[in-house]
Amino acid sequence: MPKPPPEPPPPPPEQKILQVHCVPWKSMDFQLTVQLPYLTIGELETIIKQRHGDAIDNLVLFKDDPRDEANKLEPGSEEKMDKVGAKVFYDYYPPLDPFMNRPTAHEVYATNPTLKTTCTEEYEGTVIKGVTYFSPEGFWKNTTPVEVTPSILPWSKTHEYDPHTAKIKAAEAAAEAARVAAAEAEAKRIADEEAARQEALREERAAKQKAKKEEAMRIAAEKAAEEAEAKRIAEEKEQQRLAEEAAARGEPPPEAPKAPTYAMPEGAIPPRAKGGTLPIFLGPTSKEFFGLSECTKDSLYKMVECDQMLTEIKDKGKISDLYVFKAQIEAYDGADRLMLFCLDRDELYSDEGMVLCIKEAEKLNFMASLAQGNGVPPPL
Repeated sequence: MPKPPPEPPPPPPEQKILQVHCVPWKSMDFQLTVQLPYLTIGELETIIKQRHGDAIDNLVLFKDDPRDEANKLEPGSEEKMDKVGAKVFYDYYPPLDPFMNRPTAHEVYATNPTLKTTCTEEYEGTVIKGVTYFSPEGFWKNTTPVEVTPSILPWSKTHEYDPHTAKIKAAEAAAEAARVAAAEAEAKRIADEEAARQEALREERAAKQKAKKEEAMRIAAEKAAEEAEAKRIAEEKEQQRLAEEAAARGEPPPEAPKAPTYAMPEGAIPPRAKGGTLPIFLGPTSKEFFGLSECTKDSLYKMVECDQMLTEIKDKGKISDLYVFKAQIEAYDGADRLMLFCLDRDELYSDEGMVLCIKEAEKLNFMASLAQGNGVPPPL
């Protein structure tokens, strides 16, 4: 009669709940669904460190009350958890906040979550024709380490900083950016002030040079005017001397030098218009610049280009003698854009010493009157 086949192997170890307590932070308590004969103390330590995200040092496990030193488990031990029990405590020092640099909130850890584990297992017993059967010496064993599934824990470290720390870092970065921007703005302000100071110095030097040049021109103009006046006085004295000598000889006085003749304007002379002439005062520098220092009692008027006057007003601004007449110069209606300045020696118009014709008709009347020997036309 044939022998009965050997009995099949017993079922593998069932999964049980391993309760893990964190001594410094109760919110880090968790449960682990695991086959206790497969899980070693060292593997449980790895899972605990993974759950904290950041590495923790001085980790110590206890199989029961951690206040009893006798319950302390050997760190990194290969001892299986079925020899320890279904409840362990762990402690570490220093007791760092488990939520430091974590993206999740406190309530995630306060629920004592249950983590599932997995591993590959096999039964080592009697093998008959490739089939493993129960034997008194046989036993179940795991062929791969016990791991938490899924392998990437949902509460593991996924961000560099927790939200609170991220806000602090962002505020620090914003403050640093503001500091850099303020420093750059201050540097720009200093640079702009220095550039403005240098520009002011250049303008001051240019103004001094211009004033020095104008002063030299004024002195030269005054000197030329004095020389012209001295020449005129000398000529008058010489003419008087010649007249006296001629009278002593019983001869008629010699003729005085004829005054230069004025050019008669071409074409019809338009009638004068009231307000076509303005009294004006010009200093020696302006007279020299526009050539008006050449005007004498024998040559009363001179033409000046409008563009030359407007350029001088633009360069000098309000210090120009012609500044207040800018609008009249711009509005001058003469096609040739030449305005007539005339000496007012007899102060017909004012005591300013000179008049300016701001209308073309007035200029032509002045030229005609002087050319006909009638002198400066009186004001209307």
